[in-house]
Amino acid sequence: MDISEEEKNNFYFKHIDLKYHDHEIEAFNKKFLTYKDCFLLLPIEEVKECLPSVFEWFEKNNISEVRTVCLIGHKASTNQAIHTDVMSGCLAINIFLTPESSEAVTRFYKTKDNITSGIAIGKVDDKISYNYFAKSNLDFVTCYKAENPVLLNVKQIHGIVNYTSAYRASLSFRFVEDPWHLIKD
Repeated sequence: MDISEEEKNNFYFKHIDLKYHDHEIEAFNKKFLTYKDCFLLLPIEEVKECLPSVFEWFEKNNISEVRTVCLIGHKASTNQAIHTDVMSGCLAINIFLTPESSEAVTRFYKTKDNITSGIAIGKVDDKISYNYFAKSNLDFVTCYKAENPVLLNVKQIHGIVNYTSAYRASLSFRFVEDPWHLIKD
């Protein structure tokens, strides 16, 4: 299935029907959840041991090898800096780990003056860095709540708003090859 460059450039997110077992999420949370603001790269094999149903879903849906797995955490009543991810690949699959923060949203933006790059700062383990953007130069486009697994384009300008009274955590999978075929399924 061919996806045009225009379709890729205009893709923000899509909820996906990724099935996993709640007991696996509980085991993962026991092992890895920190309840701190964080962006932690996790060992793929250890995550796979905790969440075999997720990796089975990847295989069943013809998703290539997992390149990185990141634990992303935000304290209650916080905003994440608005950014784009700078790395190879555009797509991530995020699974939400804290249902009590399901009202937290990821908001997407476009620049008002067609500036496509922000201020390049922030680096995590030489694998992922970010471009940050001033909200005053952005227009809101769309958003989603942290309720269901989601496929998102991390090259689009985005930021998390957690106005809930609960810690928000998600697990973000990045791949050797972007699973663009999922945007049309």
